[in-house]
Amino acid sequence: AMRITLSWNDPTNSSAIGECYGMSSGNQEIWIEDPSCNEGVLMRSSIDLSETGLKYVTFDSAWGIPQYISAVGEFRYGALVLDGASPTLTELEFNQINTSSVLTTNLAQPTFNGGDFVVGSDDSTSIVGAALQIYSSGSSVSPFILSDISLVGTDNGCGPRDGGRATIWAEDSFIEIDNAEILAGDYGIGLWTSAGSVTNTVINVNCNGIDLSGKKAVGGTSFGFDITNNVITTAQGAGLYAAAGALINLRENVISGAEGGSGVVVYNSDAQLHDNDIGPIDGYFGLWLRGSFDVTAENNSIFQT
Repeated sequence: AMRITLSWNDPTNSSAIGECYGMSSGNQEIWIEDPSCNEGVLMRSSIDLSETGLKYVTFDSAWGIPQYISAVGEFRYGALVLDGASPTLTELEFNQINTSSVLTTNLAQPTFNGGDFVVGSDDSTSIVGAALQIYSSGSSVSPFILSDISLVGTDNGCGPRDGGRATIWAEDSFIEIDNAEILAGDYGIGLWTSAGSVTNTVINVNCNGIDLSGKKAVGGTSFGFDITNNVITTAQGAGLYAAAGALINLRENVISGAEGGSGVVVYNSDAQLHDNDIGPIDGYFGLWLRGSFDVTAENNSIFQT
């Protein structure tokens, strides 16, 4: 298929103060002077899904659009912002994005089929987010869907001040990720108080491969994560780190590396581990259980730790 390219040029006057300076929502204000701020595409819930979609579109050199995220009480930024919109998006490509490729919120329930996504490249790490930033999106009936995508993350380091970012970040969301490939990055997938699945995915990163914190609860029902048939390789961090009451089902994964950590860490969480290959682990343990936990581990192969 022939691609369509949406390209944003450098401003004529690079020292001008842009339209994002003084932008506010509630009691939050941003003071970004860059005249390129607010470049990108915004889709809201009012779009007609029968008439709206993107196929084979390249986003080139977009700074990103600010969007206030009520779940965190702050602005986030993305070249493609889905504010409650739920289109089908096929084979999108992002190049030279300052902030994030995609930002979603307000129960957006899109489907991404294929595509190449990158983290932001701006010198100011305060505005750079994951390649995909997903907040309060999807539902138990209609989750946010990512399939057959390729991503490249940051290469800053694993320390708290290094500026390393997750390649996919999901918070308070229902999400299904299948057949994704994270080619490089600091952190792989961050899943905060979310639920869904990660399947048939290859993760090759410096720090933690998959981070889970908490679980998604709706009313009196708790939802966890199924993590199945993935290949997770890390240089320094844990292959999987579950904490703060996470609820996970880990099956048939291959986990290795972790020179500065362990293969799987379960900290104050509940986990089912079945038929996983964990090793070689260059750091500490194949499976490290910490705090208060409820873990069933059967038919796993843990070796060279």
